[in-house]
Amino acid sequence: MTITFQAANEVLDIQYKFNDVYSNELSGLLGNFDGDPDNDLWPQGASAPMSANSSSKDIYTDFGESCEFQIRA
Repeated sequence: MTITFQAANEVLDIQYKFNDVYSNELSGLLGNFDGDPDNDLWPQGASAPMSANSSSKDIYTDFGESCEFQIRA
């Protein structure tokens, strides 16, 4: 697995690459790794995934905020 971080213009870009041995074995915030980008943005509690062509705003509000968690002290 390779993870690359880059910060520019107040945005953190995180890129990841997994070995094919993990194909169809992963799911969650980083997608499903099954070769189908149309099912990678699946908000928690939703009955269907978001379109891969969704706007950045929709991805943030509908997908990103559904993955939010709180750390308890």
